[in-house]
Amino acid sequence: MKETLDKARLSKLLEVLKEQHGKTGALIEEINEVLGGGVGIAAKIREFDIAWSMLWQGRYRSAYQFNRTKDMPHVKRLIKTMGVEELVRRATNYLRSVDPFYVGARHNFGVFVASINSHVGEAAPAQDFELAAPTGCKHTPPCRSDAEHTGRKSAEMRAVSA
Repeated sequence: MKETLDKARLSKLLEVLKEQHGKTGALIEEINEVLGGGVGIAAKIREFDIAWSMLWQGRYRSAYQFNRTKDMPHVKRLIKTMGVEELVRRATNYLRSVDPFYVGARHNFGVFVASINSHVGEAAPAQDFELAAPTGCKHTPPCRSDAEHTGRKSAEMRAVSA
């Protein structure tokens, strides 16, 4: 009985040790990269953060608010697997998409992560974006921002009540 308990505890401790070993290995790799003239993961995450924010703001004319606790581990994992350049290329393709689902989700980062493999390919320049209409906008031409939509809707309501 005692031998079974010891094996169970040792198995749990072994799993913890393996996890720590993996983290230590990743840290050693990052230190080697920085010593070799490369940049650390924090700088790569910041580079992607800036690129995403600029692309999203170019489309929606407002700042994107990351859920840092939830989103940054995904960014780190994706950078490690595909690199910053490829991740930015896919983000550009995603944010250019006029797919109604993506537009309805206002090109949310979580949707991007879930559909990452759908955005492979060469990215077109960011300045080619067509702005997505605010959710629920049925104006022709579509409104370019929530503020414009609110203004037009208010004007319509005043005209009807006059």
